[in-house]
This record gives sequence, C-alpha cells and structure tokens, in this order.
Amino acid sequence: MTMVQAYDGKAGWMIQPFSGRKDPQLMGEDDLRDLTLDADIDGPLVDYKAKGNSVEYMGHDSVDGDDTLRLKVTLKNGDILYYDLDPDSYLEIRRESQEFIRGSVKEQVTEYGSYKPVEGVMYPFSMAIWPKSDPTQALTVTIDKVEVNVPLAESVFAVPPSLKH
Repeated sequence: MTMVQAYDGKAGWMIQPFSGRKDPQLMGEDDLRDLTLDADIDGPLVDYKAKGNSVEYMGHDSVDGDDTLRLKVTLKNGDILYYDLDPDSYLEIRRESQEFIRGSVKEQVTEYGSYKPVEGVMYPFSMAIWPKSDPTQALTVTIDKVEVNVPLAESVFAVPPSLKH
C-alpha cells in the first residue's frame, strides 16, 4: 500500500490506504497547512523577509541533553515554528510547531536524525513526529534513499480527474 499526498501550488489531494481509503480525496484547508509548509523546498528561513516571515534568535537550549541554538519563526499566516539547530553544523535537530486553526492551537514536535550527505547536502534519514501533548503517539519515519534533481512531470501533482467537478 502506498500513501500519497500531493500539492500543485493551489489544491492538495491524498490517498490514505492505511485508513481504509483507497480513492483520492481533496485535502481541506487544515490538512493543506503542513503540506504548503513542506512545499517550500528552501524552508521558511531562506528569504524569510520576502516570504513575510519573521525570525528571532532565542539563545541556547537543550534537546535530549545536547546543546542547541533556538530560533523562533513566525510565519506570514501567524503560525509559529521553533527550530533547535546543532550549534556546530546548524542542522535541524528538532522543530516544534504551533498552528492556530479556527481558535485552537495544534502543537507538534518533529525530531530529525541520521543525517547523511547526498550530492553535497545533508539530509535527515530519520524523523519522529508527535503531538506535543502526547509523545507516546510518535510516528517514526526511516528514509532509505534520497534522490535529488529527479525529473518529475507536473501531472504527478495534479488533482486526479475523478476529483474535478
């Protein structure tokens, strides 16, 4: 089974076979928040002012006993990201997000590890993601292979015809 999440810059859609849904579905605005953030390949720090984001240095912090540099990024939409970076390599160790959705706050933690170089760029080959309120709900993702600059047709991201009305 393969889970699919796609975003063409305007609309997002997904297939979630692990939830018993094998047909494509359009994603709602709340589901698209994370996807639009991920679609920014450079991330919210690169050209942050041009993207309407603000960045504040919060000083040193600690993740699992290791020293980190902490940044607070306030996105154009008001959501807040806290980045904990390795002070030597500046690689991302942890990201905490606060999304403000219809009057409530969704808080999530993502930890990155097992960095390896791929064509001169360091990529995390493991991630653990969980709601900040319940670390026991962690989802761990292990990446086997990273490929860069692989040609992809725009049609890969296009909303399937079955969803167009």
